[in-house]
Amino acid sequence: MAKAPIQVVWFKRDLRIHDHAPLANAAMAGPVLPVFAIEPGQWQAPDSALRHWQFAADSLIDLSNALATLGLPLCLWQGDIVDLLDALKTHYGEFALHSHEETGNAWSFARDLDVKAWCQQHDTPWHEARQHGVVRGLKSRVADRSAWEKQWETLMTAPTATAPQNAQAAEGWQAFHHIDVEQLHGLTLGFDTTPCPERQPGGRSEGRAVWRSFINQRGRRYRGSISKPLLAWEFGSRLSPHLAWGTLSMREVVQSLRRQRKSILKTPPGRARCAPSPPGFTGTATLFKSWKASRALSHKLFTRRCAACGSVIPNTPT
Repeated sequence: MAKAPIQVVWFKRDLRIHDHAPLANAAMAGPVLPVFAIEPGQWQAPDSALRHWQFAADSLIDLSNALATLGLPLCLWQGDIVDLLDALKTHYGEFALHSHEETGNAWSFARDLDVKAWCQQHDTPWHEARQHGVVRGLKSRVADRSAWEKQWETLMTAPTATAPQNAQAAEGWQAFHHIDVEQLHGLTLGFDTTPCPERQPGGRSEGRAVWRSFINQRGRRYRGSISKPLLAWEFGSRLSPHLAWGTLSMREVVQSLRRQRKSILKTPPGRARCAPSPPGFTGTATLFKSWKASRALSHKLFTRRCAACGSVIPNTPT
């Protein structure tokens, strides 16, 4: 019986193992090779800075630890993703590529086009899964809003993917592992190195803690604070970087929010209620807009946080 080909899971802005369809699908298809490419072009772009890398590094460390519980490594490749694909082709021959669709900037768009061209040239299947509200090829969300909302509801109400418990690690993964996670924070990648003392820490565990604090406590003052710069950093959700880097999935946040709303509505009169979800926040379109802007706004949110505590941190140009 022929051996199943290697299933490469390309982590990008989805640094988690929970509700990760590409990882779950790859584990069912054959030996799994999880990879993350530290690409120079991404980190030398004008919209990248030290605070972004620190958040990503935190999240990669967390992801590496999570994958280890599944018996899988996280291969950290320093260099362009296409060079990694060439190396994988030379080493393994045939393989399949799994990832989430990414909605980023012009650099990531061009990078993904290069990956698509490489896969077509080498007859390598690339399985992409959606995780957000962006529908590729859709000319206008406004023109047929009902159709867009229908597909959004279908995506957001689908069961979350469970982390695979019987995954098999690909042999020979060490050849594609350039740096240990303990060294990530020491890398100098050519980005702006302005410090951000009060930046948000990354990682799924931090994201879950931030979310729980919002729906259980901080959200009580959301309605009256969100438009006030000195209060919004504390009483807003502060999920922007966690959605931008995918330590939490949009679907699990939406489902959690809806469960919390139902719980609040069932609370008997006279009992304490947490009200983190004013009409403007509970609307799924508003949450989607929050994610859509998160990549561009995450460093600005960090800056507001520093400004609130007295640190003077200049904005990174976008």
